[in-house]
Amino acid sequence: ITIQRVEALGANRSGIHFTSEQAYYDDPNFEGKKSYNDLLRSATINEHYSSLPIGENNKVLNSYLHNNRSAGLSFGFQKNFVAEGNRAEYNGHEKDGGTGYGTRGNYRKGLDVHDGNHIVIDGNVSDGDRLYGISVYNRHYTMDDVTITNNKVTQNKNFTLGLDDDGPGRAATA
Repeated sequence: ITIQRVEALGANRSGIHFTSEQAYYDDPNFEGKKSYNDLLRSATINEHYSSLPIGENNKVLNSYLHNNRSAGLSFGFQKNFVAEGNRAEYNGHEKDGGTGYGTRGNYRKGLDVHDGNHIVIDGNVSDGDRLYGISVYNRHYTMDDVTITNNKVTQNKNFTLGLDDDGPGRAATA
């Protein structure tokens, strides 16, 4: 699937969202009734498992993704996913500190990458995102091949948290 030159705004979640709902279904080839997701998390299978239901070669190109509740673009269970030439800005909501992903003026993070592998983050601009410009971490899966190069992250000192969300009463730092 290629989504190109669209404007996505006002969604209660992400402007554009790619995933595989089947990844949460039980794998019929595995005894014990476990979902593909659970098998991945326990490292019983990996991304090369032949019957893993994932999206492949999907693209979001040259689109404007703004003023959505959670993110401009989100995706999971994808292989060879390409997001290129997009603007994702002003996502998130002031009263919902756990949302807001994009590349300009978002309430949370510019790029938030977790639970993936073979990732390249190159040539991006994060302008004035509130919490982090680029955040990369793993929660449940192996993440051992990540390259981050040639990105520009700029903080907006007028768009910071009054308190650090790591603990009560801690002053936020710029």
